[in-house]
Amino acid sequence: GARRVWLVPALAPFGATPVSSPLAPAGVLGDGTLVVEVSFFPYALLNLLAPLCLLRWEASKAQRLLAAAAEAAAGDPPDVGEEAAPADEEEAALVSSVMAHLAFVWGLEPRALVSTATAADRLVELLVGEINLPELQIHAALAGAAARERGARRGAELLQGLAEMGWATRPLVLWLGDSVLTDCLSPYCRELRAVLGEWAATHAESVGEDFADGPGALDESALYAVARDFWRADPALARERDQAERTVGILRHGDGEESFELIDLGRIDAGLCDVRLAGWRPPPAPGPVVVRLSPNLGEATAETVRQILAAVGSRLIGVTVVLPGSVLGGVGGALVAPHLLVRWAGEELVQLPGTSAPVAEVQALADHESRAGAVLSVPSAAWLSATHLGELVRRLGVVAVEIGGAELLRALAEARWSGVLSPDATLSWWVVHHQLTGTERPDKATLAAQAAIALASLRRLGAPEPAPPPPPAAQRPERSGRRSVRLKA
Repeated sequence: GARRVWLVPALAPFGATPVSSPLAPAGVLGDGTLVVEVSFFPYALLNLLAPLCLLRWEASKAQRLLAAAAEAAAGDPPDVGEEAAPADEEEAALVSSVMAHLAFVWGLEPRALVSTATAADRLVELLVGEINLPELQIHAALAGAAARERGARRGAELLQGLAEMGWATRPLVLWLGDSVLTDCLSPYCRELRAVLGEWAATHAESVGEDFADGPGALDESALYAVARDFWRADPALARERDQAERTVGILRHGDGEESFELIDLGRIDAGLCDVRLAGWRPPPAPGPVVVRLSPNLGEATAETVRQILAAVGSRLIGVTVVLPGSVLGGVGGALVAPHLLVRWAGEELVQLPGTSAPVAEVQALADHESRAGAVLSVPSAAWLSATHLGELVRRLGVVAVEIGGAELLRALAEARWSGVLSPDATLSWWVVHHQLTGTERPDKATLAAQAAIALASLRRLGAPEPAPPPPPAAQRPERSGRRSVRLKA
């Protein structure tokens, strides 16, 4: 194996020769250094490091067991008159003893641990041999300080975009979640409904496995799912969409997780929105501007939000956070409206004051019932301990787990407590049981749940229903001007 591993944000600048890797894009430099591409998402780095730490830990346990078994064998001389066993038999007995110890430590049957002699030899060589993990170097762009700098730059770019459009003085709404909110407002998907359905039916290899039985009749959430596969297959079509959406007040900036959208609700045509918004009336122009950011960048997203709050926090009239996660015992699209966040490190508790999630409205639109409870935030799923998680479930009512959202929630909590975020601004946050397809997008159930939250949030922002006209006043009969004669019976 390689003596040195270098983790970088992108392979292209380094001219590495590509190699096959099941974990991440990788290549080899001329000096034998293995270069591995790790996204800016900081927890991707922890997910890569966790298996290496686990291997080192298990190897050290195996070496201690081997040493203890060797000492026991050395301190137990053969009985008087008993012939010493040949060296190969002693070695086999020692290996068998060590394997039995390993099986006991890992909670396995010894026969299930090793099925063949070859596998046993390889396992012993791997675990009880001398393991030298390669030297690991991390590119400076992946450090925490660099993530905060990227977040600050993105915040400055976003604020500049608002100023250039003349929107900096308008009421603002912050949506920290999937871009499905933008899909609900954009006419593009609905204009291409027939095209997308035909494409999905004829390109089964390019759509997610949630369309294994064919696309069928595309409802709104399925339409958004197919559209993402469509744009992934041909990025030029995504750029065409971006240009078309600018004409209706939807501005997309950047790519991937670092992208954001600015949406002028005053220019949205309600007749071309998601059909589940039937009857919804956008606020009268100039209406609020929606800022859509991904919540999945850890400290970078938190720093971007701090920049926004510092500059225009007084103009925020609403904030919604939708975090991807895993609902305990849940399925794709399961929803949690939390009241508390529990950080894995030190069990710090973070609470957003003054939250008012539109639970009833979301329930009416979603396929799954919403749950309430606390959410556990961890830096990596590989660090979870089932025992500790069970204790938190009993003690704090944890019902879901998410990765990396703690800094974002803390930034919002600080803004609310300090008055930077007005107490009149609506604030809600959710966790959605998130499942990805092989085409690297949320599956239909996940998108449907996220869309339900988006639609409920948009209804909150809609113009109030016009007051019914007053009933016509009762008309008094006209007098003829002639005197009437009252007759007595």
